[in-house]
Amino acid sequence: MYKIGDNKNMNQELSNFSDTQQSIDLAVLDSLRAMLGNDELIFAKVIECYLEEAPQIIEDISNSIKNQDSQMLEQTAHKLKSSSASMGAKMIYSLCSQLEDLGENGSVEGSLETFSQLTQEYERVENILRSKISNG
Repeated sequence: MYKIGDNKNMNQELSNFSDTQQSIDLAVLDSLRAMLGNDELIFAKVIECYLEEAPQIIEDISNSIKNQDSQMLEQTAHKLKSSSASMGAKMIYSLCSQLEDLGENGSVEGSLETFSQLTQEYERVENILRSKISNG
């Protein structure tokens, strides 16, 4: 039987599901898992590798913005965009595409807001991916 108090939990679950859907394409993660022969240990290692490398790349993006180095912005954003695509991190992919385009056009102007969104989105993605490897 449905209880009135259950609505709060249901709304939280729906919110978490919505956040996950916006941040991660679960079909990409499922495809990655299948490509790895459904080996959960290797799957977890691949995700851990991404989670270990991404913060340094994000720091490199930050430094390229601070130094007004559009070429470095383009290169580092491309690197994070590519690895994020393989994790199904579609919002990070999109934000990195925007930063890469700025760099390609020889500019870092307007990149701070996008970078801020990127760092917030990475936190969401990190939490989602960690839950995927801890929950299976």
